[in-house]
Parts: sequence; structure tokens; C-alpha cells
Amino acid sequence: MSDKVNRQRNLVIKNTLVLYVRMFITMGVSLYTSRLVLNALGVVDFGIYNVVGGVVGMFGFLNVAMASSTQRFLNYELGKGNISQLNKVFNASVTIHIIIAIFILLLAETIGLWFLNNRLEIPDDKINAANWVFQFAVLSSMISLVQVPLLATIIAYERMKVYAYISIVEAVLKLLMALILTWVLWEKLKIYAILMCSVAFIILSIYSIYCNRRISICKFYLVKDMTIYKELTGFTGWNIFGGIVNILNTQGQNILLNIFGGPIVNAARGIAVQVTHALYSFISSFQTSVNPQIVKSYASKDFTYFQELIFVSSKISFFLFLLLVVPVFTEMEQILYLWLNVVPEHTVIFCRYVLLTGLLTTFSSPIIIAASSSGNIRKFQLIVNSVFLLNIPISYVFLKFGYNSDSVFQVALFMEAIALICRLLVVKTLVPFNVQKYFRYVLFKALVVFCMVMIPVYAIHSYFLPTIHRLFFTIIFSVLYCAIIIFFIGLSPKEKMLVLNKIKRIIKR
Repeated sequence: MSDKVNRQRNLVIKNTLVLYVRMFITMGVSLYTSRLVLNALGVVDFGIYNVVGGVVGMFGFLNVAMASSTQRFLNYELGKGNISQLNKVFNASVTIHIIIAIFILLLAETIGLWFLNNRLEIPDDKINAANWVFQFAVLSSMISLVQVPLLATIIAYERMKVYAYISIVEAVLKLLMALILTWVLWEKLKIYAILMCSVAFIILSIYSIYCNRRISICKFYLVKDMTIYKELTGFTGWNIFGGIVNILNTQGQNILLNIFGGPIVNAARGIAVQVTHALYSFISSFQTSVNPQIVKSYASKDFTYFQELIFVSSKISFFLFLLLVVPVFTEMEQILYLWLNVVPEHTVIFCRYVLLTGLLTTFSSPIIIAASSSGNIRKFQLIVNSVFLLNIPISYVFLKFGYNSDSVFQVALFMEAIALICRLLVVKTLVPFNVQKYFRYVLFKALVVFCMVMIPVYAIHSYFLPTIHRLFFTIIFSVLYCAIIIFFIGLSPKEKMLVLNKIKRIIKR
């Protein structure tokens, strides 16, 4: 068992390093791409693209729900070593995703079109372009949905190099499309929507070719066993509920800001979300490499390793994100101006609130995967998402009573904290999980490290004038100081030993 665990740990480390290489390349390319697109489209068109794409995203909750369900069942059957059942799960999920893609098309072309043309605040001279964006965003969403089983299979088999290579190709293609956009002199918004849809189609084609040739279970046929469909859709039902609530929170927030603030506020929120997604990819790389093993360890009934993975991945996810959040949070204004040149109003404060919310979210992914491992997520989804359902109504009340746009993000931060507590209390009833140990081992240490890092770094930063020298000093000092505090305060003796041993092996090489 010890050798098996060591092999599993080494695989996690290897896959994490591969995904970090992917992350650094795609993050750098994506940030530069966003700058090109913002400058090429302008603030108003950029805001329109974000809010119209958000309307399409409202129908993407089915995509999210099916993605997590497919990933769970593939990982579970791999953990049990049941290859024939794995083949059925893959093919049934492909069929379901195609049906859902058609359903999304019907919803988008009816409710979505009506909402776009009757409820969103879009300048009259931009309505035609907004409709073009909408149609191609719908097509892109359908393509991404059909791609889900292919990507889920690659991750379940832990082929992280392939995933990394294709992600880099996608980022480079998007950069190429942004460069083309800078050369276009007319109808930039329409052309950008077409270009992004083209990228989605190319990536789907690459995934399809690889999976068909290199993974034996990816030979499509129509599964007639209705039990598989029942299991997948039954599990997905509650994931769909969670997806609906998530989309109400994210896109509902976008729509509220549009109604009370207009496209410029949407542009500020769009940039804040992009910054967070770019930084969050730093920990999602780690989580992506760990998640399959959480489900597989549960399926094989190795509950000691199962709980260890949840604790360690929660804590490491928080610390990895904190390493990036501290310098970016403190130097947000300068970083945004260097990146974008033109920074929409509210962007700095929006980014800071979203980063703080992201810190809380880092704890959630391992807990959600743990709950999903059991296959019984009804209570988990019902309780946690009932909390999130309050997000938009409370935000609306604040805005209606004259509070500024910041209040929307303050409400989101508070509700994320409440949801985290609910997740912990529910997950202990579903799987072997010690909540008291989690509070002591993970949350308490995370809070101590956060306070010991954030307060002194922000205080030292405030003593200097905002110059490029302060920017570089803050980044270097905060990362080094944060790493030291994490090592000596945040890690257990066993974890410190693992880190030191890994460093020694790297030096010897």
C-alpha cells in the first residue's frame, strides 16, 4: 500500500508540474490577448461582448453539470478497474451531451434572444452586432458542450501532457485571433465573435482525433442500456440545480450591474473575472491533477488516503493562490494600468473583492469532489445552493436602496463564507470526513498565514510612492515572505519533510 501511495503522490506531483507549465504559458498569452482585445474593441464593445456572452452562459449550466457528472463516473469506474462499464459511461455521456446541446440551442433562440433584445441595456447602434455575437456564442457553447466527454476522459486517464499541449494551442489560437482583430477596420465585434467560434471548432477537432486514436474506450456507439442513462442523469439532476444557482449568481450579477451601471461597469467586472480566472488557473492545475485520485481512492475504499488528499489539497490550494493574491492585491492599480493602458472605472475594487472571494473558493473544490465521490449529492447541493440563491436578491436590495456596485461583490464574499461552512457540515454526513480536524489542520492554519502575510505586506507597501520600483519590490518581497511563512507556519512537519526531500532530489539532478 505504501508503494502504491508513493506512486500516486509522484503522479500527482508530475502532473501538477506539467499543468503549471501549461498554466504559465496560457496565463501569459491570455493576459496579453485580453489587452489586445480590450484595446481593439474599446470599453463599450468589450462590455457588450461580456454581457451578451453572459446571456449565452446562462444556458451553460447544463454543460457544467454534465461535465462534473461525467468526470465523477469516469474516475469512479477507473478506480474500480471496470473498463467495460467505463466504455458505456463514455458513450452514454456523449449521447446525453449532444441532446443537451440541441436543448441549449432551442432555449437560446427563444428565451435568450428575447432577453437580449428586450431587457439588456445595449446602445441602439450596437444591437445588430450584439445579435451576431449572441449567435456565434451559442454555437461556441454547443461545441464546448460536445467536447466535455473527451476532455473528461483525458483527465480521468491523467494524460495531463496532452491536456496541457491542447490548452497551449488554444491560447495561441486566441492570441492569433486577437492580432487579426487589431488589423480589422470595420465590424470588429462581429468578426471577433466569428473568430472565437472558429477556435472552439478547431479545439474540438483536436480532442476528437486524439481520443479516437489513443484511448480505447473512445469508440462511439449508441448505448442501449437505460440503467447507465438513469445513473448519469440522476446524479446530474442535482448538479443541474447547482449549475442553475451558479449561473444565476455569476450571470445574474452581470445583468444586475448592467441594469444599474451599464456596459462600462460590465467591462470592469469582465476584467475582474479574467484576472481571477488567470490567477485561479495556478491552483486549478494542482486541483485537476488531484481530483481524479480523490474519487479513485474513494471507489477503492482507501479512506485514509481519501481524507489525506482532501486536507492536503485544500490547504495547498489556498497557499498557492495566496502566493499570487498578495502581490496582485496590493499592487492592483499599477498592474492593471501596465496591462490594459485604459482601465474602466471600478475595476480595481472589483478585482480585489473577487480575489478575496477566490481565496475562500479554493477550499471548496476538494470538498465538492469528496461529496460527489459518494454519488449521493442531493442534500449537499440542496443546502449549499439554497445559501447561494440568496445572493442576487440581497444584491438587488442593496443596489435598489442606492448602494454602489461594490456592494454586489461584498454580498458575494459573505455568501461564499457561509457556503463553505455549510459544505463542511454536510460533507461529513456523506463520506468519512473529520470536520474538527479540518478546521484545526486547514482553516485555522490558513487564517493565521493569511493574517501574518497580508497585514505586514500591505503596511510596508503603503509607505512607498506608487512607482515601478515599488511594484517590483512588492512582488519579490511578498512572494518570498509568503513562501517562508507558509513553510514554517502553514505546513505540518511531514509536509515540510516532503518539500525538503523534493528540493534535494531536484538539486541532485
